Amino acid sequence: ARMKRCSLLLALLGALAPGLVAHADRLSVARAQPLVEVSHAVEVEVVDGVARYRVRRTFANNGTRAEEASLRIELAHGAAVTGLRIRARDRWYEGELMDAEEAREKYRELTGIGAWAVKDPALLQWVWADQAHLQVFPVLPGSVHTVEYTLTAPLEYRGGRYVLSYPRHDPASAS
Repeated sequence: ARMKRCSLLLALLGALAPGLVAHADRLSVARAQPLVEVSHAVEVEVVDGVARYRVRRTFANNGTRAEEASLRIELAHGAAVTGLRIRARDRWYEGELMDAEEAREKYRELTGIGAWAVKDPALLQWVWADQAHLQVFPVLPGSVHTVEYTLTAPLEYRGGRYVLSYPRHDPASAS
């Protein structure tokens, strides 16, 4: 049987100090606005040899125009993306798992490129076995946008011990 490549898509109706992005991750922007990550929190739950990471990331736009946050994410060893949600004011909206091409087209529709009503989507898709790519639009000027995704990964067993891994920023390696 042929496996389909899938992405998680989330659409919702509308959502400051400089921060750091985890060293392994790469944040980029589409419109040259001063967009920064102001929060990166991870909660981990381990059950029966499987780790479930709940990762919450918040982006701030200190510019004058709406911006798209585009984040290349390094995944924990063996992790699969299993959930996505986005916060609008005090409410969370859950993502929907769908075919990658269908998800990219829906993202284009919801960002206003075409004849559809503009909404605020997030798109999380596989890049490679150890990388995912997150896109969030718009992060409005003077505001923050919060996204949460879930990773599920088996624990590694090394040297008689279970090992939990998560790519992280190392301040000593910052340039």
